[in-house]
Amino acid sequence: MASTPAPLHDAESIQIIMTQDFNDLIGRAQSLADEFSANAAHHDATGDFPFANFERLFEVGLLGLVSAREHGGLGGGLKEAQTIISEIARGEPSTALVLAMHYNTHYSIRRFGKWAPHLAERILSANRLSLALINAAQAELRIGSPAHGVLP
Repeated sequence: MASTPAPLHDAESIQIIMTQDFNDLIGRAQSLADEFSANAAHHDATGDFPFANFERLFEVGLLGLVSAREHGGLGGGLKEAQTIISEIARGEPSTALVLAMHYNTHYSIRRFGKWAPHLAERILSANRLSLALINAAQAELRIGSPAHGVLP
């Protein structure tokens, strides 16, 4: 018997939208977008991965936006993710694209529960404790991908 997927916008997610906490997160994203814009042309011209941008996203707590609260995340949903991604894209679109991939994987771990528990815990723990990005396809050199059998 198949389980019923969780709603795309659960009560916890709606609650985060209506709080000052989410407004604070939007403010952090806006500040980061301004900061990231200073090096956007460099990353576009050289193709260098914007590692420093992700260090900053981790420092301000935005990499855990869609992870469940019980895993150290903020419990946000897709609407919150879209809002933050849009703000980051204003300053540095490449960072926003990778952030969207990261959120997609973390949200699917939370919503669908189809990851092996030991792998899900490894990914969620890494995201909680340090800068750890994940996506579904390898698109950048030096960054692993589960689709290619390598964890980042």
